[in-house]
Amino acid sequence: MGWKSNDKHRTLGMRIKTTRFILPGHRSSSYQNGLNWESQRLLADFDKVFALLDGKVEAAVSLEAMFHHHFHRLRNGERVSGSYFDVRYYPGIGTIHFFPNSKTLIDRMNRLVGRQRRWLPPADTQAAKGFWQQFDQAEKLDKAFHTEVNKQCKRDGRQFRFNPFWAIQYGSESEREQGNTLLTGAMHVVLAQHGIDPDALLDSDQTGCLPLAGNTADAKLLALTH
Repeated sequence: MGWKSNDKHRTLGMRIKTTRFILPGHRSSSYQNGLNWESQRLLADFDKVFALLDGKVEAAVSLEAMFHHHFHRLRNGERVSGSYFDVRYYPGIGTIHFFPNSKTLIDRMNRLVGRQRRWLPPADTQAAKGFWQQFDQAEKLDKAFHTEVNKQCKRDGRQFRFNPFWAIQYGSESEREQGNTLLTGAMHVVLAQHGIDPDALLDSDQTGCLPLAGNTADAKLLALTH
């Protein structure tokens, strides 16, 4: 549950998983010897971000280099290791599976971007214990959260299935609002089930801040987490 002092604008924050996350949309044909240009640029962005998080200029074994030099190994299902991630590639469906090698760097990324986008408070001491409890348990609560979202969608009563995750990214203004309301409600239920009061997560002295918009590498990464 994101950091807000105004319930009307309260929204869900996001974080990268420390175990595995998946990037779709990178399909390749049998005759290709590498990923397309857009996919390679995205991997290069990831390399820059995590090298900076690690206090270095560049990764010793970058994602971009892995897909350039070991593309056929990856196409054949091998798991290839780099400086910050192990990866598996499934060319038929176009997904890249990332297995982070450093939970410390992932946590650093989550906290930096979370504060920049106002999902986290400016200082750790500004949030109640319950806030950091739900932040630390986010991956544990993820399965329960998706289960509750599916229940809420089934109660929608429409002939087609409403997808709130699609709605908040690509839907109209009314669909985004509906999607956010559904997801926020589902998270309220899950937090309460785990003994965390969702209405006691915020510091009453804070002023509400809307999340920043953008299309940077951090947004591309964080979009993968739920």
